[in-house]
Amino acid sequence: MDLYKATTEVKRMAVFLASYDLHKPDRNYQPLYDYLETFNYAHCIGSVWLLDTNLTSAEIRDGMQKHMHEKDTTLVIRLQYEAAWHNYEPCGAWILDDARNW
Repeated sequence: MDLYKATTEVKRMAVFLASYDLHKPDRNYQPLYDYLETFNYAHCIGSVWLLDTNLTSAEIRDGMQKHMHEKDTTLVIRLQYEAAWHNYEPCGAWILDDARNW
């Protein structure tokens, strides 16, 4: 079974949760952060980013992996408009913004 195969996706604007575990603390991960900041994004919890984009989850994952060590872990999931949070501002405002592409 191919654990790295992404689901088939139609390209359209959507909001994704992108997260990672970085296993090489001595590595310079600034290029990864710079890549994630190219999106319309919210970054409020450690390794969790919310991205509003027309890329697919596989394209986001592949873009992230270009800037990561081969042992690092990535997870990218397309979200739906339902959320709950506590002490998550200003990201809560980003989620509720009418500009989001749910």
